[in-house]
Amino acid sequence: MKMKLTLPFCGFLVFSSSLVSSFFLAAADHAEDPALTTVAAKAKEKAKANTQSLPATITLAVDSTQSNVRAMTLHPIAEQIAQRLGVKLTLYPCPWARCLKAIEKGHVDLIFSVFKTPERDNFMHFIKPALAPHPVDFFFWIHKENPVQLATYEDLSALSLVQLRGNQYFPRFDHDESLSKTKTVDYQSAINMVLNKRVDAMIDLSLTPKIQKAAADPNNLLVRADLVENETINEYIAISKHSAWGPYHQKVSRVLEEIANKGIIAKYLEQIKVRESQ
Repeated sequence: MKMKLTLPFCGFLVFSSSLVSSFFLAAADHAEDPALTTVAAKAKEKAKANTQSLPATITLAVDSTQSNVRAMTLHPIAEQIAQRLGVKLTLYPCPWARCLKAIEKGHVDLIFSVFKTPERDNFMHFIKPALAPHPVDFFFWIHKENPVQLATYEDLSALSLVQLRGNQYFPRFDHDESLSKTKTVDYQSAINMVLNKRVDAMIDLSLTPKIQKAAADPNNLLVRADLVENETINEYIAISKHSAWGPYHQKVSRVLEEIANKGIIAKYLEQIKVRESQ
């Protein structure tokens, strides 16, 4: 009886060993496949986001050099997001360049009014839907008493220029390393460089509130050059890939979609449009 019982049992052990060996060999082959590794990593991130509780707070980087109108109008959207997530919203005021660096390092979680670029895609999750599409004019301020020739893009090569650190403009300008470009930390500093004739021109965009330009140049000494470049660009909310909120970007996207579908975002953006046109 023992012999009869042992043989089937041994046969089962041999069969199981072969099956286990085949399984681990197959798993080893899959582990070496980069595509499958990426899929597995994403699945792991999604599972982690679904099982863990959300961080208690979400920190919004607020551009301290931005117009009060825009900042105050966008703030309620962030409050709506935090409320629906059931977490506390905290603010981190900073100059724009420092805000971007804080997002890159994961020191803050959330940032508004960013344009998507390949460089930023390395450290930001761009939350969909986009806040709004913007037809944007890129133009240049020059001094009335320094009437430089600036009618075509080629004219830029003979001029000294200033731009805001951290800003993205139009691709040809952004990637043109042959141009003489100085970067400043805020709008007023850039305007001052043209006012003091330290540079020939400053690049600006039509999204800049008129009241910000008026405050920076109260005597209206700067005028627009003839050169204008046009693009339609989506404005996004983004989450740092390196913050505690990185794994939850899809959840934030769903919340933003709910808010957008209720018309809340459109209402606030219309308020900005009206106020900044005054």
